[in-house]
Amino acid sequence: MAKLQFLNKFVELHLIEQSKFAEKQPADDTEKESTSESADESDQQAKQRGKTGEPGPEAETEDSAVGQDDFVKIKAKIQFVNSDSIGLVCGPESASLVKGINFEQHLVFVDVYEGPDIIAGFSSIVTKHWVDPLKGISTLYINYPKNIHSRLFPAAERHKIKIPASLHIVSRSGQILAREIRQRAIPIVIRDISETGAQILSELRLSDLFHVSLNFKLQKQDFEVLAEIVWAQTADKYYLYGLRFLNIDLTAARAIRNLSLGITEKLIEG
Repeated sequence: MAKLQFLNKFVELHLIEQSKFAEKQPADDTEKESTSESADESDQQAKQRGKTGEPGPEAETEDSAVGQDDFVKIKAKIQFVNSDSIGLVCGPESASLVKGINFEQHLVFVDVYEGPDIIAGFSSIVTKHWVDPLKGISTLYINYPKNIHSRLFPAAERHKIKIPASLHIVSRSGQILAREIRQRAIPIVIRDISETGAQILSELRLSDLFHVSLNFKLQKQDFEVLAEIVWAQTADKYYLYGLRFLNIDLTAARAIRNLSLGITEKLIEG
């Protein structure tokens, strides 16, 4: 992927302290080796614990695997790219997530989006974290990656359509919302759809921190798909949102895949 193709792309960052990541990784085989003397000593200690009922080390420690709670998830946009680094401007909705935190020297995993689809991904190190003193917006500078994984989520065939639909807001920033909010149907129009996501128009202003349940009808079948809002734009008096599907089933994927030009035209006219 050419460097300039990164410009102005929306990205999702997953940041974690290097020390925390290193501490929670499995130990090397070399660290697991021990002398026969220490092994014998361990055996004797294990037998002694068996007699006294004392719990072993495995009962005293928790799972050391890195979990999602260890990461800070931020939406951003690539502002500039050069031969050595990439500059990422964090979105205003991420202000509360970055406030009071210096991400310099953090390890970062980056997903690059094209509409609702992830087109590339890489990992890097944050070399500088600058905060605009007037606007409070953070800019992260990272090393240009040595390796870039392209097309992690291949762009599926997209269909330009215009069908009425509805969505329910399920959660915000990972927190499940109250029942009365989740049950409220929001009328929207789907204008673009694929097996991996969709573009929708709505009169309601939403944040890209929302997870939503999208309800629509294709070929006389009703479908419901859980989705994440990955980008947002203003279009006249409406708001345009890009959704990434999180749990689309085979039946819905097949219905979208089989959308022919004739069916699409009927949907638009209807």
